Amino acid sequence: MKKLLYLCFGTLLFTVQNLKAQVNLVMEPDSVYLALPATENDISLPSHITNNTGDTVVIRWTRVVEQETPGWEHAFCDKNTCYFGTVASKTFDLWIGETGILKPVFYPHGILGTGVMRLYYQSETPGVVWNKTAVYVAVGGELLDAVEAVLVKDVAVFPSPAKDILNVVSAEAGLQGQWHITDVAGKTWVSSGADNSVIGGQISIAALPAGLYFLNITTKEGKAIVKRFVVQR
Repeated sequence: MKKLLYLCFGTLLFTVQNLKAQVNLVMEPDSVYLALPATENDISLPSHITNNTGDTVVIRWTRVVEQETPGWEHAFCDKNTCYFGTVASKTFDLWIGETGILKPVFYPHGILGTGVMRLYYQSETPGVVWNKTAVYVAVGGELLDAVEAVLVKDVAVFPSPAKDILNVVSAEAGLQGQWHITDVAGKTWVSSGADNSVIGGQISIAALPAGLYFLNITTKEGKAIVKRFVVQR
């Protein structure tokens, strides 16, 4: 009977420790959108990860550049160093109580455009089950563009004002659903069709007159997302 109690207690203790490890690796913010003039030397989108698990943890990051304007360059920095375009994945140790930086960087070189980098993070320490996905969006705009930094909670649309192309980026990789663009009167101008498809990429808005519009998204699970943007002519 005692052996059974010890076994149950040991199993419960392991489960509690494992759950503790999961919730005590904290990363914030997990997704960022930042617009700066393309004349800036770089567009940095830093976040941080803190280890409150009580043990040293090995973290692996893997980056995927989903969009990058020709002529731009990129890098990713962890707590150890910055890695440029040829390095797609690395690990680093995060000590007990330590906070480490996780920072995508885009170099626009004065070229108007966009960079989108998605990061996949995971623990490689046995018994510490943790993974996270984050998306970072950098926009290099005109010299007089206002600085804008927001969290990508669900979906980001940019630029605004827009002219011919609307960029759409989802915080969740592979988010599926349907979308349509409406004006303030409720008229539909562009739509994805009846089938669910991946939400993200570029939408042609060249045929839309100047004005205020809404990108209405219904995810495959039925969640409604509405994003507003302005078309300028």
